[in-house]
Amino acid sequence: EEEESSSSKILIHAGAGGVGSIAIQYAKKVLHMYVATTTSSKKKGRALQKLGADLIIDYTNENFEDAVEYYDAVLDPMNWLYEERTFEKKKDKAPVLKHRVGHYLNLLGSDWKMGEDGNENTNGFYTMKNYLYHKFIHFVLPGTTIPRYDLIYVSPDGEQLQRILDLVAEGIMKPVIDRTFALKDAARAYEHLEQGHATGKVILKI
Repeated sequence: EEEESSSSKILIHAGAGGVGSIAIQYAKKVLHMYVATTTSSKKKGRALQKLGADLIIDYTNENFEDAVEYYDAVLDPMNWLYEERTFEKKKDKAPVLKHRVGHYLNLLGSDWKMGEDGNENTNGFYTMKNYLYHKFIHFVLPGTTIPRYDLIYVSPDGEQLQRILDLVAEGIMKPVIDRTFALKDAARAYEHLEQGHATGKVILKI
């Protein structure tokens, strides 16, 4: 869903990732939003500013929930790190999202990282409980003050991809490539992704 407005604010987590690096450009250059993003270093932060980010939050020394308040949207591809903190209520602290109209977008199966047990990190039951709770409250109490919540599933979509390609061809957006691997090195590419620190997309060359 497009949260289009020149005065709207969005927080995009993991801005240097494959999803984040595209989302920042789309939010800024197409939707004309004020863009905040999280990253892990000053070097990555400078690169994200060039892509269009207005506010860089270095999560190694600053909590995003202390840096943003009353935002229109949060795009979160790493819910196991950020979901609970987004909705946590703190005394004398403004919420991350606006009441009622704020929109939390939980992007599933995108910028993931493997846990110590070898499984993909996830929020599991907490995510589903959160999702159902928000949907139920908005259904029975349309005027509720809690933010909206949606789960976004990543799946192939030729029409959306063509739209992005058109924006790239027009010079409005540009792909950010971390590393390119030969197809025979696909296992190495996945190992690299599993570290969770790729900047942009990891490409398999066929």
